[in-house]
Amino acid sequence: MNSIPGPYSVLGPKANMFKFFRRPFTFQRWLHDTYGSIVALGQGSKPSTVFAFGPEMNRQILTNPDFFEVSSAFVKIPQNTVLGDMFYHNLMLMSGQKHRQHRRLMQPAFQHDQIVRYGQDMAMITERLADEWRGRTEIELNAEMKKLTQRIAVKTLFGMQDEHEMDHMGELIYRLTKSILLVTLAPVNIPLTPYHRALGIAGQLNERIRSMIHNKRQHLDSKPDVLAALIRAHDEDGTALTDEELVGHTFSLYVAGHETTANALTWTLFLLIQHPEVYSGVMDELNAVLNGDPPALEQLGRLPLLDGVIKEGLRLMPPASIGTRITAAPSELGGYSLPERTNVFF
Repeated sequence: MNSIPGPYSVLGPKANMFKFFRRPFTFQRWLHDTYGSIVALGQGSKPSTVFAFGPEMNRQILTNPDFFEVSSAFVKIPQNTVLGDMFYHNLMLMSGQKHRQHRRLMQPAFQHDQIVRYGQDMAMITERLADEWRGRTEIELNAEMKKLTQRIAVKTLFGMQDEHEMDHMGELIYRLTKSILLVTLAPVNIPLTPYHRALGIAGQLNERIRSMIHNKRQHLDSKPDVLAALIRAHDEDGTALTDEELVGHTFSLYVAGHETTANALTWTLFLLIQHPEVYSGVMDELNAVLNGDPPALEQLGRLPLLDGVIKEGLRLMPPASIGTRITAAPSELGGYSLPERTNVFF
């Protein structure tokens, strides 16, 4: 079978990976335009890293979990640390039986009744933030969308009521997530290093979330937030999530639901402004269905134009636009053979 096409560097594949990390989208566009839908970094029959482009490649990768396992190729955090515990207890980094069990334990937090409650919180927090905009002629859209999704994530995950507390908790998590890449490059635990600062923030977060877990266990029946639902969840044999797993899952849910959602909202609003006729249509649809009231879950199915606008915004400007997998066994992708432990970016 032929070798996968790709760029050659006398410095090896790492030189090309440096180009990728420096300008990921420009570099990937160049790879696709130059070499096609599957590209290897480094020549030979056993590439260590492959880039795959397009829906057919995505389908092959995402529908074969036995061959293409989840991977943390972007981020390498030392395990057996408070930071590692928060990062690796993460549904996105689990596979097989462990993934199925944790997904089953997390499912009650996202049942219909829970979603209705979260929706009510989302509407309330959005109205409060909009009130803060009154009298202003200009807002910095992405910053305000991050503030909005941060407050929503903290409220729905942890049940916090006070907006000052929401903002403080969100700021801690934001500072931690922004330091992850530097931590990966230099995990050196000495004062003033990014890793040392990240461990300090992770310690604060871990302590606060564990304190909330302890308090919620005393009054579980009255708590409608995600963390309380995760604490209540147990398998048929009585297995429940440990405190370490609860901290990790709530942290990863926050990371997955905060900045990505803020960016999706920002780009969708940006695109609507570019198409005033569509913007006008969305407003007419909202006014006709909602009549000025906050939306209820059952009304969302009566907003097809809004649904289409959001999906098109996600298609054009996906907030999570790069994924990684690693081959669990010798595999085939796009007609090429991949050895075991090949990193695949898609």
